[in-house]
Amino acid sequence: MLALALPSAAAGAARDPRVVARSVGSDLPRAQAIAARILARQEPAQVVRVRVDGAGAHRVAGITIAGTKFRGPISEGRFVAEVVAVVRDAFVDPAIEETDVWVTVPIVAGEGVVVSGDLAQPTTRNVFTVTVPRTRAAAVARLARSRDAYWDSAFRASLGTLRTGP
Repeated sequence: MLALALPSAAAGAARDPRVVARSVGSDLPRAQAIAARILARQEPAQVVRVRVDGAGAHRVAGITIAGTKFRGPISEGRFVAEVVAVVRDAFVDPAIEETDVWVTVPIVAGEGVVVSGDLAQPTTRNVFTVTVPRTRAAAVARLARSRDAYWDSAFRASLGTLRTGP
């Protein structure tokens, strides 16, 4: 039943330009449905990409959050709560087996540095990553604070003091 409802929900989401701009992957309708759920909430963290890829019946969601210009002050606890919320938004879809969350910050490229094409240098770096299999979804907050998640120490220390943006 949910599988039948998903395309119509995604069709409505596809009309929202914010959802369209942030959704990618081989299962675009699912990515759009997840993006619509996430973007319906006004949270401090800015979700910049929702990807759903699949192989056969397997589906994995990937959510990228901007690690700069939060919409308001964000403590470590509030940040983890946002990670929990986006993971739960992804797992509303029963086909999603795993959700990966990446938080990235820009890398300042020097003048003349190639940032696109075959010789491209990275333009962002990860400051937080966590992989949440559906089997561990109930413990996502604990997982996000565990050694199973990657935290950039400077980013983690800066939570609560980060400059906010629009």
